[in-house]
Amino acid sequence: MLYNFENRTILIVAIVFVIGLNIISNIRKQAAFSLIATLFALGSLYVHVEQKELLDDAYLFNMITDMVFLGISMINLMIIDEIETRRAVIKNVFGNRYSKKRKKVAEKE
Repeated sequence: MLYNFENRTILIVAIVFVIGLNIISNIRKQAAFSLIATLFALGSLYVHVEQKELLDDAYLFNMITDMVFLGISMINLMIIDEIETRRAVIKNVFGNRYSKKRKKVAEKE
């Protein structure tokens, strides 16, 4: 069965799913949640494009909704991924810095 965002129940569930995953992604600072929301939006977009004939008048509304979901999820994915990348670099820099100090202390003893 084809789902249609003109059905308010399906629309509300999709909004809660996408926004919820993006909020969780921001709180936990993990891009995996935004990636799931992005993949959902891409899959939904694909389904609606393939079933264009069945949607008729609802096609435009479904496409706009899919694009909004995709935009929100991709922007959030890029932001959280950048944060994860910076954290990894900083962790590596400080890890190397402290390991050198530990080696010097061990050599002096």
